[in-house]
Amino acid sequence: MQTTTPPAPARPKRRWRWKLLGGVVLVILVTPVAFYFITGWWAERKLQELYAEIDAADPNWRWPDLIAELEPPPDEENSATQILKVQELLKKTPFDAAGTWPGTAETALLVRNARMSPERAKTLRALLDKVDPVCLSEARKLKDLPNGRFSIEKGIDNPFAMTIEWIQDTRRVFNVLQADSLSRTQAGDFDGAAESCLALLNAAHAINDHPTLISQLVRMAGVFMAIAEIERLLGQGVVSEPNLAKLKAALEREAAANVLHFGMRGERAGGHQMFSSVREGKASVSFIFGSGRKGGPPSFEDRVLDTFPGVITGGHPEYLRLMHEMTQASKLPEREREEAFQDIEAKIRKSKTFAVKLLVPAVVKVSEASQRTQAHLRSASTAIAAERYRLKKHKWPAALQDLVNEGLLKEIPKDPSDGQALRWKLTPNGGAMVYSIGRDKVDNGGNLTRGNLYLAGIDYGFELWAPPARGVPPAEAEKPGN
Repeated sequence: MQTTTPPAPARPKRRWRWKLLGGVVLVILVTPVAFYFITGWWAERKLQELYAEIDAADPNWRWPDLIAELEPPPDEENSATQILKVQELLKKTPFDAAGTWPGTAETALLVRNARMSPERAKTLRALLDKVDPVCLSEARKLKDLPNGRFSIEKGIDNPFAMTIEWIQDTRRVFNVLQADSLSRTQAGDFDGAAESCLALLNAAHAINDHPTLISQLVRMAGVFMAIAEIERLLGQGVVSEPNLAKLKAALEREAAANVLHFGMRGERAGGHQMFSSVREGKASVSFIFGSGRKGGPPSFEDRVLDTFPGVITGGHPEYLRLMHEMTQASKLPEREREEAFQDIEAKIRKSKTFAVKLLVPAVVKVSEASQRTQAHLRSASTAIAAERYRLKKHKWPAALQDLVNEGLLKEIPKDPSDGQALRWKLTPNGGAMVYSIGRDKVDNGGNLTRGNLYLAGIDYGFELWAPPARGVPPAEAEKPGN
């Protein structure tokens, strides 16, 4: 009897496993690609809505249009051209190359009505003697150049990579002019010192509406240096009426400039231009955000970002929205602006968008600097009006309204801290002061503690001295009541 072995059962086919595996792989590959395109579509939709809103508020807000507005005046009228000339001369014979001169921030010089000690005066004179006389003469010419604007490179894809070394070099021009005024004051050439102060104000004003916050911060630093030196000048002697009028006009012109808005408008345009360049393929993400910024070779992360730039450009709408809100807020009066910036700052802290965290500037600090500068500008111009009143009437005004009545002020300037009129106070030494209540928004009676503007319990302002108390020896100035 023959028997046959039944065939072994067929092994189940595993095609379904391969199909499942293929499906999983496909999902893994497709999901990020789909996410990339969906986020890109959504970002573009939000951007178009935002463009319409910004266009209505500021038709020339885009970088090329904004830059086209900022044409410099002719060279012979352009203070910026003169500054560049002085910068080149200072490279050959620098003032204080070792960085040893502290300027009027030195503790002894914070007493504005005290003369410099002979030792300090000798040190300053030696530093100025190292500067080419031609350089100093060219710097002084800025007193006759009230208008200016630095040229800006056109056609750049990443404005944040713009060369702005000249901004820091402008500080050197500020330094030599402040030192020149200080030296002329010490020598009793008060009108000459006033001209150096005017040159310094014009040098700061030459930064004009340059569209970066850093340039506007440098401008504010120059203005503060000029005001400190003007206060010291009027603490030493008497300046003629014509020169006082010129200084007051320059200070009022500077106070009328919204430097924070200039900077924010440029930062908004520059950031948008950078994002647009990436989206249009004119610049890589890694060049802006990754190793390319530092000139290094591309890393693995850089290659990923360049492959999927939407990871970054997806934050474009939120970034532009916040920058637009801050630009609009920068046009508000100081008190309203402060509240608006605090609200925007809270949004930034809550944001999880990488581009926002990386690129949105710390504008609250810049706003505080702008408000502080405004307080000093308004106080200084009002104090000069009071000095002109004293020269005419041989006494201080009883109130700031007297300056308006005499035509020396159009109106009493507002305190940027609370929106009220600036404060006026006669001092025990026969002098007077104009002041703002400062960052703590408390009237501390004109406590003008200089040197540290962040102390509690201080005000911002400008002090004037009676002629007998001007230019006294340091030891006498430090006595109570002086």
